[in-house]
Amino acid sequence: MIFGCKYGKTFCKFKFVCYYICMENKRNIGFKVFATVLFAAAVFGMFGYICFVGDLEGQKLTFSCIVVSFLFSLVFVKFTAKKLFITLALAFHVVADCFLMLLASEENRLMGLAFFCVAQFFYLLFTLGLTKSKGIRIVNVAIRVVLCLLAYFIIPQYFPDLGVLEMTSVMYIINSFVTLLSLLICIKTQWLTFFGYLLFFACDIFLGLTMGMGILGITGSFADLLLSYPFSTYFYVPGVFLIAASSVWAKPIHKN
Repeated sequence: MIFGCKYGKTFCKFKFVCYYICMENKRNIGFKVFATVLFAAAVFGMFGYICFVGDLEGQKLTFSCIVVSFLFSLVFVKFTAKKLFITLALAFHVVADCFLMLLASEENRLMGLAFFCVAQFFYLLFTLGLTKSKGIRIVNVAIRVVLCLLAYFIIPQYFPDLGVLEMTSVMYIINSFVTLLSLLICIKTQWLTFFGYLLFFACDIFLGLTMGMGILGITGSFADLLLSYPFSTYFYVPGVFLIAASSVWAKPIHKN
């Protein structure tokens, strides 16, 4: 018997099988570490170029960072809720950014936002999978529905000129905020996902402020600051990579 083996008595009766499984897991961890370093170097290499040199190709480098982060998650995808929902969400990040970055136009803004809403749906499913309590799941969904209904009926009273794009953005940011709170509640086990999503949420806030300066009445030095630096990109790229890394390093659920 191999003492210290974590695979139980059944495996321990077969010394060579148990040894092989242990060594295979070590190789898998080593490959994960190598892949993490490799993908991180690719993403943050491009990110550093964007920050310190400037994105000479418009949004192409930023989009490339998102694609690489998605591929990082996809390489280690497994058909478990925690990993699969994150990977699917990142897939729709790529599709949405294709419309917003590579095919940027006034017509494609709503299309890109729609795909981000789909990504948000998978983040919702992810948060629902963090608890076995039906009550907490119901509360999670109910809060989103109530806040969206309140926003739908109240906000137009103060901002009557809001169009479909702006109202959809409001609904999106409400759901994103609830997702962030859900991850905060589970921060002990989902700290990597939380910090990645926190950066992603900050990206959405800065993007909303920049795009909605006219509606929100933002002027002066603050408006100049928002237009001078791509704050959304500064938060978005590292945030998405951390979210991808959280799916790669998510601990498996062992059922007794």
